Amino acid sequence: MVSKEENILFAAEKLFAEKGFEGTSTREISKAANVNISMISYYFGSKEKLYEKLVEYRMSEGQFFAKDILERTDINEWQKIEKIVDQFSGRVRHHKCFYRIMQREQLYTGKYADRGIS
Repeated sequence: MVSKEENILFAAEKLFAEKGFEGTSTREISKAANVNISMISYYFGSKEKLYEKLVEYRMSEGQFFAKDILERTDINEWQKIEKIVDQFSGRVRHHKCFYRIMQREQLYTGKYADRGIS
C-alpha cells in the first residue's frame, strides 16, 4: 500500500518528468495526488524539498544493490559489472519518469555550464 507521502512523490515525479520542475505547480501535484495542497507543505515543506526528497528516494533504492554486488566474493568482476548494468537498465525501464527528470536536469545544467553560468 502506498502512503500519502509516497503518493505525492509519485504524482510529482510524473509531473516533473512531463513539465519540468519550473513548469509544475504544487496545485497540480496536489490535484494529481488527490490530496489537499497543504499536505505538500506538511510532508515536504516546499516544492524544492519535495524534489530533493524524490531524488533522494530514487537514488537510495539503487545504492544498496550496487554496494551488495560489489561486496560479493562468489562472482568475478565481469559478472559484477553485468549485474550492475542489468540492474541499472531495469531501473531505467521501471522508473522512466525519474530518469527523464535526471536527463532534463543534465541538459538544463549543461546549457548554462557552456556559457559559464552556474
